Amino acid sequence: MPPLAIPSNERAPYRALWDRLRAAQDILLVSPKRPDGDSLGSICGMWSALRFIGKSATLFCVDPAPPTYGMLPGIHMLAVGAPALHHRTFDVIIVVDAGDLDFAGIRAELPQWKRSGGALVVIDHHATNTRFGDVNCVITTAASTTEVITRILQVNAVPITPATATALLFGLVYDTDGFSNPATSVTAAATAAALLAAGAQMGPILRAQYRSKPIGSFQLWGRAFERLVMHPRWQVATTVLLPEDFAACGAESTEGLANFLQNVLPAKAVLVLKDSGTGMVRGSFRTLRNDVDLGALAEHLGGGGHRKASGFGVPGRVVREGDRWRVVVQ
Repeated sequence: MPPLAIPSNERAPYRALWDRLRAAQDILLVSPKRPDGDSLGSICGMWSALRFIGKSATLFCVDPAPPTYGMLPGIHMLAVGAPALHHRTFDVIIVVDAGDLDFAGIRAELPQWKRSGGALVVIDHHATNTRFGDVNCVITTAASTTEVITRILQVNAVPITPATATALLFGLVYDTDGFSNPATSVTAAATAAALLAAGAQMGPILRAQYRSKPIGSFQLWGRAFERLVMHPRWQVATTVLLPEDFAACGAESTEGLANFLQNVLPAKAVLVLKDSGTGMVRGSFRTLRNDVDLGALAEHLGGGGHRKASGFGVPGRVVREGDRWRVVVQ
């Protein structure tokens, strides 16, 4: 695998982090709530790399993994929900791709799971990360958390197997939307090339992410298209999805919808609001503009993310008022 050009100031923290993992006996790898391609690619890639050097690790997420991600190494061993780890303790708990402990979904369980003298390690690439770990490896110039993990492995000369490379490339493809959104940087392209050279399988990744959507997902997208509104004053396009939409279409995931809209609409930004009937309204912001900071806007609403891609959640529901939709916060 060709070496990446990794800044010298990043190398010492990467080595210290890996030394801690090598010394650990029990490691927990945590994907945040509502797991996506980057968070699951991160924990599965790390799991595969640790397994190669003789270490075992436990994979965990509060929510189940989407079935289309079944190709990821170790995903079948994912422990779902806190009861799955009842009475377990760990030397190192690694949280990936989560800006804070609440989104990680383990705030209540952390004191029970973390052994005395153990460490909470945070690996992320979001600028809004609160650095909530004992050890924080947050590289905001990386396109994905899997790109950060690739750097960690390379600096420590950890062999990257085809299975590890595929998991890490999975996250990079997901967060760059197939190398089509503004996160597609020179380092992202170099990382992808290095992972392909290590044996990553691009074909299965593309099939899992872009060619395996159920009919219900497209029907759900259709309902979002019907409600698209352009707000000329702010040059923002918005749409909403309601509980009855999810029920009628038999689908839950809206992955890729906001990215698709930002690529085809002449808008400064896109906002997709999703009310699935759980008492939380979730919003996804996207833009292609350099003069718009959606990360700061999402953070103001209790969420976070990047300048060009971010999200938030507020307790409430979406209601119709005439020909417009409004979020009623509870």
